[in-house]
Amino acid sequence: MFHLVSASTTSGFQFIALSQLSIYGKILLIVVMLVGGTAFSTAGGIKIARLMLIFEKLVNKKKYTSTFNEKNYSNLPPLISSTAIQFRKRMPTHFRSYNQAKQIGKNSKQIQSEVPIDKQKANIFSDKAFREASFVVLLFIVFTVITALCIYYLDRNNHSFIDMIFETASTISNTGLSIGITTMDLDSISKLILSFNMIMGRFEIVAILYIFFSKLRR
Repeated sequence: MFHLVSASTTSGFQFIALSQLSIYGKILLIVVMLVGGTAFSTAGGIKIARLMLIFEKLVNKKKYTSTFNEKNYSNLPPLISSTAIQFRKRMPTHFRSYNQAKQIGKNSKQIQSEVPIDKQKANIFSDKAFREASFVVLLFIVFTVITALCIYYLDRNNHSFIDMIFETASTISNTGLSIGITTMDLDSISKLILSFNMIMGRFEIVAILYIFFSKLRR
């Protein structure tokens, strides 16, 4: 339990030799490390909020499309924080006087009816959030496997591939748990690969890609 909490919060504390764990124990820790912590926390990993967004979008897709209407946007698909602000309740712009706004603010139904909700814009933002979340999950898995293959090829001590996955998952999720591969004796190229993983993981990969590929920001 201690090591599961350490892995999920990406704290990095360990007091046993993780190399002695069974394959299933290692796989469990790999999954927990990749999932990571919650949104707005300093933990690394994919983040639980993204997985919840994907799950709810897939499960409730039909419900959202059938029950959406312009006067009720509480049943919109879950949005990431950057897009959720688009749908906050706000005061209509034509209320120039503070007293007018305050007086009308007492009637929440009147204000809500004055704020138009663009159905098409809502769907675009929610779909974009879903695509971004799915893209981040895919990138974490792909980067973990590819970098594990590279280190596995360079390995001189013939560690198992699952051990390499464990090490790369730990670095890309910024956890710090180690199975014993990352030592002073590790070759320089593997150290560079793991360092690259740590940087990409801290930026959640997609932020780096957005800098160089403008198409991904659309």
